[in-house]
Formats: sequence, C-alpha cells, structure tokens
Amino acid sequence: MTLLIDEGAGEFNSLQLNEEFQKLGTILSISSDHDTIILSVLSLTEHFKRSLELLSKIILQPALKKMISIAKRKKYWIEFFS
Repeated sequence: MTLLIDEGAGEFNSLQLNEEFQKLGTILSISSDHDTIILSVLSLTEHFKRSLELLSKIILQPALKKMISIAKRKKYWIEFFS
C-alpha cells in the first residue's frame, strides 16, 4: 500500500499528488504491516473533503505501473529458476 502513493493516482502522477496535498496543507501518512494498514489524514476542516477525495483516488484508482513491473520481474525469476 505504501508504494501506491509513490506512483500517483487517478489523473495525478506522484509529484502532482504530493503538490495537491501540500496546497491543502494536508499531511497524509500511510503505513502497513503484515495484517494492518493505517491511513492517517491531518487536515484543516475546510480542506478535509478534498483531502479525503485525494485519499480515495489513492485507494480506488492507484497507478500500478511500478507494482506490476515488480510482479512481472518476480514471475520471470521464479519461472527462470524453476
């Protein structure tokens, strides 16, 4: 999950997404463990709705290029060494 923000989401690449959060003064924190994911948003009340909209893009519309590439490489190496 933490890799998702590195790739961007929806119509935003990672830099644009970061800029959107910065414009709003929003602090987004995402961490994960073996069996938990913690999403934290610290925002001013007037920007909370937009901050949640951006967070929902990360969850529902992630840019998965890097993750797909990693999965393909893992699959290749597994097949190569099998």
